Amino acid sequence: MPPSGHPTAPDHRPISVPESTLVPESTPVPAPSPSPAARRAGLLMTLVLGGLNALPALSMDMYLPALPEVTGALHSPAATVQLTLTGCLAGMALGQLVVGPMSDKWGRRRPLLVGMVVYIVATAVCAIAPTVELLIAFRLLQGLAGAAGIVISRAVVRDLYDGAAMARFFSTLMLISGVAPIAAPLIGGQVLRLTDWRGVFVVLTVVGALLTLVVWRWLHETLPPERRHSGGLGEAL
Repeated sequence: MPPSGHPTAPDHRPISVPESTLVPESTPVPAPSPSPAARRAGLLMTLVLGGLNALPALSMDMYLPALPEVTGALHSPAATVQLTLTGCLAGMALGQLVVGPMSDKWGRRRPLLVGMVVYIVATAVCAIAPTVELLIAFRLLQGLAGAAGIVISRAVVRDLYDGAAMARFFSTLMLISGVAPIAAPLIGGQVLRLTDWRGVFVVLTVVGALLTLVVWRWLHETLPPERRHSGGLGEAL
């Protein structure tokens, strides 16, 4: 008991805290590692979008080793047969101007599936084309439809990722875009060892069908309705 008449002073001594319970403020918190399911989903997305990005290049360049054979098979001048390449390239260029605004207005999934189905039909007709004029026309249509893979694959990346993750994914797509034109003539040459020039288009038809099936099964809509817009020339400029 303190002496009578003298109040007890408050105790201001510091409280001792064990050092093991102190966490420095600057200690970084480790980011959680992605789960196996997330890694598998990322790998699948890379394969699907990479395939869509590479398909137009395969359509252009797998056909290159077959040009002399097409010239003889269709009894056409070499300059006319070379228009089949020009038509496909022009279709890819023009198709991007059309498919891009369509995907902004109606979402990514529907224009992509329509474009892939048209690509399959056009490539199959190229495989059985009896004349060079018909081959040129459907090569143009093949390029128009194949442009959906170029535009929408990159739009999907923009929908799903941001910042450094988006930059990494775009780097992967650019790598695929660079390798595909180099590998395509080699693949086409090996296909020609087993079949004729029509077999190249048969292989492309099968690849397009498999890719369409994968897109339909695993690639869901990435642009919700509230983020869609109609576009227009002024907005594009």
